[in-house]
Amino acid sequence: PARAVAVDDVPQSALLARVGAVLARPTYRWLMAAAACQSFIGYAALSWSALYLQRVFGMSLSQSGVSFGLLAGATGALGSFAGGFLADRYGARDPRWYGRISGSACLAAAPFFALFALAPGAGAALACFGVFYFLNNVYLPVMWMLVQGLVHPRLRATSAATQFAVTNLFGYGLGSISIGLLNDAFSARFGDEAIRYSLLLAAAVGALSGPCLFAISRNIRRDLADVAAEGAA
Repeated sequence: PARAVAVDDVPQSALLARVGAVLARPTYRWLMAAAACQSFIGYAALSWSALYLQRVFGMSLSQSGVSFGLLAGATGALGSFAGGFLADRYGARDPRWYGRISGSACLAAAPFFALFALAPGAGAALACFGVFYFLNNVYLPVMWMLVQGLVHPRLRATSAATQFAVTNLFGYGLGSISIGLLNDAFSARFGDEAIRYSLLLAAAVGALSGPCLFAISRNIRRDLADVAAEGAA
């Protein structure tokens, strides 16, 4: 296999070379692909879900904001803790479990976001969103751990910056905007219900993160061993 870019070969001032060193490992590339899909659905959900509750179910601004905010905060926190617990318990035995756990959770989460978008009432919508957001946050501890764990210590800041660039580009840059554009395109036919069908795009993109996370299991043991060897050298 092609040799990964050694950290000692990267000039301190060469930003593109340092990003290239971060992206040299297959596991990291799959992780960023998953992060792109997850940021798309995540930012779309956070940007549009409260407005969806207002438009479709007639909730007031305060009702939608309080109910959505409390639900997202509670279920998101619980999902992150669950993901961290499972990753620590099973990943210590075999790091391939990092991808299996987070990939399974993301695959399970996407249908619940679709059900949220198509729910017949506000109560059902909020219940589906709670399940979705719990599952959708399970992958976060794994991502943050691997963003730091898959690179040499001298490249950890560059790795974090790369992850934030991917998240902002595909989350803020594409996720929120794409849903808005689809709302405009569908509004002539569906009126206030247009937001239901535009949110389905986010569910579809979010589901793609599952296979990406499963794919990190292919090379993760070798990539983590390479990082450990670099650190010991």
